[in-house]
Amino acid sequence: MTSLEQMLARANVLVCVGSGGVGKTTTSAVLGMHAAMNGRRTLVMTIDPAKRLANSLGIRALDHDVLPIDLRSVGGPRETLSATMLDMKRAFDEIVERQAPDPATRDAILGNRFYRFFSTSLAGAQELSASERLHDVVRSGEFDLVILDTPPTSNALDFLDAPMRFHDALDSSVVDFMANLGERVGRRGLLSGGSQLVFRTLTRFTGTELFTELGEFLHHFSSLFEGFRERTRATAALFAEPETRFVIISSPKPDTLGEARYFRERLQQLGLHLGGVVVNRVHQPFHENRFAEAAPNTLADALDTLEGADLLGRPQLLRLARKLLANAHEFDRLALSEATAIAELATEFGDGVPVLPVPLFPSDVHSIEGLDHMRKAMAQGRVSSGS
Repeated sequence: MTSLEQMLARANVLVCVGSGGVGKTTTSAVLGMHAAMNGRRTLVMTIDPAKRLANSLGIRALDHDVLPIDLRSVGGPRETLSATMLDMKRAFDEIVERQAPDPATRDAILGNRFYRFFSTSLAGAQELSASERLHDVVRSGEFDLVILDTPPTSNALDFLDAPMRFHDALDSSVVDFMANLGERVGRRGLLSGGSQLVFRTLTRFTGTELFTELGEFLHHFSSLFEGFRERTRATAALFAEPETRFVIISSPKPDTLGEARYFRERLQQLGLHLGGVVVNRVHQPFHENRFAEAAPNTLADALDTLEGADLLGRPQLLRLARKLLANAHEFDRLALSEATAIAELATEFGDGVPVLPVPLFPSDVHSIEGLDHMRKAMAQGRVSSGS
């Protein structure tokens, strides 16, 4: 079994995490394509607002709706791969619509300007709405595999921690406090003593309407907290299931490999399951190139056959040949260094954790055909698990 097959075989949820600029979104799409090409109903979803997933799939745009991706151009099926991008406001609206106790409360929350800020700008709101969407998609049973492309590592950590942070924060005392505070602000009776002085001072600049609306929001939104608690517990449980696997996407650079080690430690601390590591953009040695070990004169002879070479003259061709050979040798040293670092990482992570090196391609992937080319290269990778 190849590393690629091993990563996919163990999971019905794959969460792809990693630092920025390592090809995480493209890798998520490739993993989804490979599963779909093998007959699994697969959804690739992203919470990254940069819209890189649409670019990787060679389509104009993605939105909150699930979009089928046609793979027939590369010999695949038409209906087994789908993609979606989180619309944070819409995802939160769906949470409110599901959790609100009645239509009046729902409408009061959705129409409140504080809710609009909460659902789009509050720290942790993106992670919470994304985890809710992931939970809904997985539990719907519509897909055999859901692959989640997350933002860069620091945000991905927030994504993992967000459900439990909200669960811990929304205990009964917080619910009671928010509900009581909301009612008191709504009645313009916010606290007493020094707080009343603060309230009167602020209303000189903002007016009482702002505080009334805040009170109404706090009062109505507190009715959703019990539902939030139940859902965050369920989402945390989903992350901890053996069928949910985390794939770390890295590059062969020392700093990103260090982040891969750090992220593995965090996964272990959280009791989550590591499905493997993909190391993208790995340099390949020149050892198969017939000129790699040639003498400068031999390479200069080959260069002399190219169109326009006669304009340079023999001395220039020799200087060019020496520079090309020096670059090739430096490239080989870089390739050897990367291969050594990847082998050390695989040994450190141990048996059962596939570490898959993926070669550096001459250009970025922006089409289904490009994804398929990368998929085939990944499928040829060997299992590097300390052996």
